[in-house]
Amino acid sequence: MNTEIFNASGSEDIAKAAEILKRGGLLAFPTETVFGLGADMNNESAVKAIYKVKERSFSKPLTLHLSSFEAALPFVKNIPGEVYALAERFLPGPLTIILEKTASVPDYVTGGLRKVGIRVPSNDIFKSLSEAFGGPIAATSANKSGALSSLSLEQTTASLAGLIDGVLSGEDDIFGIESTVLDLSSKPFRVLRNGFVSIDEITETLGMRPLLSDDGSLSGIIKLASKLNVIIVEGERVKTLKRLKSLYEHYSALYDGKVGLILTEGSEEQIGFFPNTKFMGSRNEPDLIASGFFACLKAFEKAGAEVVLVEGIDRSGRGWAVMDRLCSFASEVIQDSSAFE
Repeated sequence: MNTEIFNASGSEDIAKAAEILKRGGLLAFPTETVFGLGADMNNESAVKAIYKVKERSFSKPLTLHLSSFEAALPFVKNIPGEVYALAERFLPGPLTIILEKTASVPDYVTGGLRKVGIRVPSNDIFKSLSEAFGGPIAATSANKSGALSSLSLEQTTASLAGLIDGVLSGEDDIFGIESTVLDLSSKPFRVLRNGFVSIDEITETLGMRPLLSDDGSLSGIIKLASKLNVIIVEGERVKTLKRLKSLYEHYSALYDGKVGLILTEGSEEQIGFFPNTKFMGSRNEPDLIASGFFACLKAFEKAGAEVVLVEGIDRSGRGWAVMDRLCSFASEVIQDSSAFE
């Protein structure tokens, strides 16, 4: 299959990309979080093709992506009043809202569940695509199941070229932190996945704190499919960096130098600069850390590294979602580095 590349800067290309969805094809597109892979919700063979391409279990539901919250209303029911407050504050944006679905949402989209995830990305490219298509797009992340999420055209095509019909791309920024998943289909409300919208922000809006669920059926948290051994060290910064230095020296001897080190900016001033060091951004900008981390990890995967050591960041505010996402890819998380002195 030839995978066509469409440039979102041209309205003609956006129309052609939407046409792929209309004729039952698979299209990858950017959101504000990661690249998505979508199909026409009402085309059963197209939706099932997403599962085949991703090698994804049919029991894992897809999410409906729409241009506005209002456009989602015909597909959900029994909507609690709190949903409107959340929509007013966070949508369009990186929040997935789980609600009870109407009969118009096919069971093959939701894995047989009675509820469905609603997503309204704030990415302008997606909005143009959605408006050109004119209906709900059933979608998930544009990568093989178990692989790193794609944050660029290059990463998307490296993973899916020849397997899907097209990729729509442009210049919009991508956070690298996936959307927060909030189940509002019953009380108490539950956060199924930490993401860009923090629990504190949700609590402030709702006037109540949702539960943090350990139900992984909708979380989408995955492990690396490669053999890359990712070790994250978090805690007090000086002790964390001291432990990372010790681990780097240890694993470099064991793996003949095939060890990577991912730090935040300025950390090399405290422990010195080591070969195979990459920087994922400033500790003060957690919104940018996730995309920086994935870019570094992709580079180390491509270079054939066997172990990657990562400096954790503070979990306050949005840092919690960032660390939750980073740790989902870790083989090991050392949370109290002082215990190893």
